[in-house]
Amino acid sequence: MTEVIKLGKKVRMRDQALTKAIAKRLTQLIGEDTLEPIARELDIKHNTLWSYTHAICMPSVEVLIKIAKYFGKTLDWLVLGAASEIPKDDRERGLLARVREAEELGVDLKPIEEYIMFLVDRKKGGAYKLSNDQVLRAAEPKPEKYASERRSAGNEGEEPVGGR
Repeated sequence: MTEVIKLGKKVRMRDQALTKAIAKRLTQLIGEDTLEPIARELDIKHNTLWSYTHAICMPSVEVLIKIAKYFGKTLDWLVLGAASEIPKDDRERGLLARVREAEELGVDLKPIEEYIMFLVDRKKGGAYKLSNDQVLRAAEPKPEKYASERRSAGNEGEEPVGGR
């Protein structure tokens, strides 16, 4: 087995690819930020974090967990590049679980993805073009609830103009 000696530690050649991949993703997460505040938050030395970002050595599992939590990523993404961020709350975890369940059952999620993109785009005031080239435009804003209008006008027993 070919081995490379770096900083007094043996790093196997097959581990170098993994170390470089982790360094690439870590550098991507850090972006333009300085290393010192991040290292301090992770409770590691600045030089140690620098060595991780330059693929000189690989973080321990303990440090990988700290890094993943700090940046809101999963260990899968950090180590393997597999997608997925940590769900923020119970609602998001529940939605993710339902999506996974639907995928396991063979449900076609493409229409749902398109509908979500439509809703987000509508909220931003744009028009989202569906894959079948049908353009959806944002719906007109819904009028205030009639009850709140009646209370403010003092006409609590009357029907609004145009009915309900």
